[in-house]
Amino acid sequence: MKTNFSAKRRCAALITDPSNGSDLMNQSRNALRGIITPERLKTTGCIALLIALACATHAVFLPQFFGMPFDPFTYYGGDATAQMVGAVSFLERSILDGNLFWSWEYGLGGDLYEQFSYYYSTSPFFYLMFFVKLLFGAAGGSFESAQEWRLIGSIVKQVLCMSLMFALMRQEGKRRTWAVLAAATYGCSAWYIDNSFAFDFMTDAMIWLPAIVMTFNVLKRNWHAPENAKRTFSWIPLCLVMALCLANNFYFAYISLFFCIVFALIFSYEPLAAAKSRKDALATWAKRIAALAGIVVVALGLAAVAFFPSVLAFLGADRAQVTPTFSFFAPLEFFGIVPEALFFKGGSYFATDSQTYAFPLFILLALLIDYRKAPSMVRRKSLLAAIMIAAWMIPLVSSAMNGFSYPSNRWCYLVVFAVAYAIPDWLDAIVAQKTAKPAAIIGIAAFVALCWFTHDLRVEAASSVVDYSFADLGKSDALMLLLQLAAIALLFVAARDGLRAQTRRLMGPSIAASLLAALLIAMPFGPYSLASGYRDSSGAETIGAAGSDPSADLQELFEGDGQTCEAYALLSDKTDDHRAFFRSIDEETVTDGRDELGHLARYENRSWLMGTYPVSVYNSLIGKDVSQWLKLDQHVSSTSLSASHYRGFDHRLFVENAWGVQYKFNTRANEASNLYGYRVAETDPLIYENEYALGIDLWYDSCLPQSAADAWTYAHKDAALMQTAVLDDETIAGNSTARALADGAALDDTVHAIEVTPDTASFDNCTLENEVFENGALTQTTVTAGENARISIALPEQTEPGEYLLEFTAVNAEGTSWTMVANGEEFWTGSSSHRWKYPTEEYVLCFPAGTTTLQTLDLELEAGTYQISNLRAEFDSYRNLDAWTAARNACNLENLTVDGGYVRGTAHPDSAGILALSIPYSDNWTCTVNGEAYETFAVNGVFTGIALEPGAYEIELRYTNKAFVLSAGISLATALALTAWAGVALARRRKKNYAA
Repeated sequence: MKTNFSAKRRCAALITDPSNGSDLMNQSRNALRGIITPERLKTTGCIALLIALACATHAVFLPQFFGMPFDPFTYYGGDATAQMVGAVSFLERSILDGNLFWSWEYGLGGDLYEQFSYYYSTSPFFYLMFFVKLLFGAAGGSFESAQEWRLIGSIVKQVLCMSLMFALMRQEGKRRTWAVLAAATYGCSAWYIDNSFAFDFMTDAMIWLPAIVMTFNVLKRNWHAPENAKRTFSWIPLCLVMALCLANNFYFAYISLFFCIVFALIFSYEPLAAAKSRKDALATWAKRIAALAGIVVVALGLAAVAFFPSVLAFLGADRAQVTPTFSFFAPLEFFGIVPEALFFKGGSYFATDSQTYAFPLFILLALLIDYRKAPSMVRRKSLLAAIMIAAWMIPLVSSAMNGFSYPSNRWCYLVVFAVAYAIPDWLDAIVAQKTAKPAAIIGIAAFVALCWFTHDLRVEAASSVVDYSFADLGKSDALMLLLQLAAIALLFVAARDGLRAQTRRLMGPSIAASLLAALLIAMPFGPYSLASGYRDSSGAETIGAAGSDPSADLQELFEGDGQTCEAYALLSDKTDDHRAFFRSIDEETVTDGRDELGHLARYENRSWLMGTYPVSVYNSLIGKDVSQWLKLDQHVSSTSLSASHYRGFDHRLFVENAWGVQYKFNTRANEASNLYGYRVAETDPLIYENEYALGIDLWYDSCLPQSAADAWTYAHKDAALMQTAVLDDETIAGNSTARALADGAALDDTVHAIEVTPDTASFDNCTLENEVFENGALTQTTVTAGENARISIALPEQTEPGEYLLEFTAVNAEGTSWTMVANGEEFWTGSSSHRWKYPTEEYVLCFPAGTTTLQTLDLELEAGTYQISNLRAEFDSYRNLDAWTAARNACNLENLTVDGGYVRGTAHPDSAGILALSIPYSDNWTCTVNGEAYETFAVNGVFTGIALEPGAYEIELRYTNKAFVLSAGISLATALALTAWAGVALARRRKKNYAA
């Protein structure tokens, strides 16, 4: 209010006496000088430099999005295309529809918030970008739009990473030049760049480390401060930043927490000189560690709403992997390529896990620092960097950081931070102690030359032992290394006595310029990659590179041709009709596109971008119960045996029909690949409608216990589950309706075994040892397969429609990856040590019968030795399929509404039965019948069942993520408790000050 009155007086004075205007202008100039100071201008210049660096490191991706003359459309392919791009638009569309929880548009329905927490659903950066995109009308956009905004988001996050690192260094009193170098080393690291345009959710983790250290420094400065309000609340910033870190992504919170523990142990210790005794120092240290642990507990309480559901999602995901095999210590060959990993460029380690750091060579001078004379902070930061680099060299650590799975370098942003954090202190110590002597410079140059000339030899030796790949050294590498050697030489000059002040001022910027130029040359997507035309580095893929129109290529790869788009639009329109329910299969899950595109286009989840209800999904966090039911209980075989592949419904009778697959979307051929009831839709020749699809509701008038179903073969399962419900024995025993339905249940006999005997089976180009044929099956044998090996089973003449099932267990004796071809369809199985091999050796392959002439079932094996057991063939007739379908539709839900996590309908059964809904069974679904709570149970191992007597019923099911509700309660309670504590603390402080 005083300011306003003062402004009014000045205005009044100016009106009554214009001469006062000059005084007012002078006051304004002085105020402006107070705002725009040289210090602030320099800081602004540094931030502008960091923005320029961030744009430069994305040089490959920039032109295509901003109308510059660069025709090919370059993006980060592989898993990024299959998972991340679709997931972003999918989540955004769900939010726009008012739904962040249950969705039918992936898998067989699932919890978006929980199961997508591994990616984006708990990330504050995702929501920030969502709201920005919302302002521009880009939320939930197409593939190209999603990639454009991903690029913008990546640059913004990189600038934020570097700015926070810069601010941290300035907070600790480091000169701007050194702070810029630390920020660039951190934010422009190969780890960030390698993930920026692909697994962009991973780069969120880099933002929190400098913020955590900054808030830790605030707390640390108040440890010795007198008791005051500032000291009382000094732990709050650290608590809030830790809460955001834990909420952002639990996987990287786990990794960052490891860093925080190491950091706290190093930087919380009180030097002995500042303490009364060693005992007193240790006691103070322990108290501080306990206080920091308490801060983490409070932060975990605040972050519970995001952290706990995501942990449950991880524990409930089907991410089965083989037992990792690795040594505690890295092999000697690994240490031979350490120079390439630390200082050179072009290295990679499995997919996008960066194995190159391109650290500046001058950090070798840190080995020459006399740490006995160095300040305490130099020693502590050096210890932190040494611990992280040493941990990087131990495979066990990389396994522990990946959930004790295969060793992964996803955690190595900690290594980048530890080195970048120490760089300003090392530079000050190098200049102060003059360790950049001519002998040291010559030694580093000789080391570089030795590494250069032995590069090929060492990389070749390592490639046979470790899963690393390094590019050949070239002109860019030589220039990068020469620039770094020049920077080291400038460090020598900067340490000399007697330099003129102007020359000394130029030394820092000159060193920084040399190192930043070297850093940009090392970037895989930077200016050098753009200038050299090397656009396909490190997983980046280019569309339109063969002279074709990139827009047309993009249309074909990610949205399809015009006819395909129309088909998708037709299906998408049906999602708005809550009176209907359908699921679709996009037959084209993996394709190599056109040959001239020169890459594999992975877009199993493209249906997410098109708005259909797909059941073919590639995703890392699909619910374990449903996935295992498909892969282990029903053994629906996918063309790739992997934990992440969630597809392969094909023409398995029960699985496809009972899950309500009403439409099969087929872009590869003009006919559907199965036989039962698919017919071309009148509206579009690419859509096949399944007249036998059972929708969301199946009515069973009988049931059988699981103990009886366990003896069925897979062909019997397919036929039986179309006829009767299977319930747990305990469920039948505890439910009177189910007990009555279990009496006298009978099944049609539509399954016939096909004899597998020496007379009906032939083994071409392969030999059998210790073979045993029993009960019309090959129960065991060792098969040695040569080139073009083939097992053929003769089939009897068959005129009625149905399906053949070929069932067997096969183990590759060598433990290597292998491929088999069954009646023209290829199936791949990873090696015994393959990290994503699914833990099964059993295969159930299905082939149509009755409409095409099929005389044999042919199984072609790669050359090798296989242990094969329980090889059998069966025929499952469709002759009663019409009757089964009619019986399952005898009591459909009327007035059906399916809207996300809300399902409503009415039922009027004439007799007792079980209504089985094709909703994955979960206690998060609550059911009411005629307004009263009603018990549900699992049907057929995975459906949601309701037992009903004759009558009229209004049935409602609602999905509520109970873990989210409980976790939200914890977060709210923690926030209220923290607010109450702060209020009480402030009141006490005011009372104390008033009394004083």
